[in-house]
Amino acid sequence: MKDLFPGNAVRDEFLRWLDVGHGPFTVCQSGKDLVTFSCLEKMLSVNYLYRISSTQDTGVSWESSLLFCGIYDTEHRALYLAKDSLDIFTSGKFPLVSEVGPSMAETISGRINRRVEDTIANDRMWERSPIGV
Repeated sequence: MKDLFPGNAVRDEFLRWLDVGHGPFTVCQSGKDLVTFSCLEKMLSVNYLYRISSTQDTGVSWESSLLFCGIYDTEHRALYLAKDSLDIFTSGKFPLVSEVGPSMAETISGRINRRVEDTIANDRMWERSPIGV
């Protein structure tokens, strides 16, 4: 699985689409289609997000690829974006997402490391105590 980054959706129409939208969500710039998003339900409260980049002259075509770009947790209204899609969501005059958080892989790794360090520290304390002897 790709590394994901938590983000806050800030555009009302994008939030509505994430929550209840059916069909594609197209982002336009200067009157031209820039990218189209599609949502596929993975589980009851988890949707996978995909993007289709439009070509400059024809919009979406048969050559356009469907690319994974994130996950939306409908129950908690939490959005997680793939690293290679961050720019699409956060750039432009009116970005769809702001305040992208740290990498989920780094966050989980940090939590695991802290847990291991706490366990080792606890074991050392136990070995030094009179009860542990």
